[in-house]
Amino acid sequence: MRQRIFGTTPRGEALALGTALALALVLRLHGIGWGLPGVYEEAYPFKKAWDMWGFGPLRGFDLDPHWFRYPSLTLYLQMVGQALSFASAAWPTRWWTCGCSTSSTAPPST
Repeated sequence: MRQRIFGTTPRGEALALGTALALALVLRLHGIGWGLPGVYEEAYPFKKAWDMWGFGPLRGFDLDPHWFRYPSLTLYLQMVGQALSFASAAWPTRWWTCGCSTSSTAPPST
C-alpha cells in the first residue's frame, strides 16, 4: 500500500496538481505578448560584465555594475564564465610554450 503524505486522497492529489498546472498556464499566457528576447538583450549582460573587468585606460576592476536592469547575479555569473573562458584559453598556451622552450634547449636524443 502506498503511503500518503498528510493523509491526502488520490482525488485530492489530482486536484492539487491540476490547480498548480492551471495557475502555471495562466501565468505563462499572461506574459506571452512579450515575445522572445532580441539579440541586443541577450548580449547586454555580457557587455556589462566585460566592462566590470575594467579593461581600458583610466578604468579599474569594479564589482558594482552601476546598471540594474538585470539581476546582479546574472552579471556576476557572466564574469565567472568570462574568467573560466580566459583561464581555459590561456592554460594550453602555457604548456605549449613550455614544451617548445624545453625542446629547443634540450640536446637531441638520437
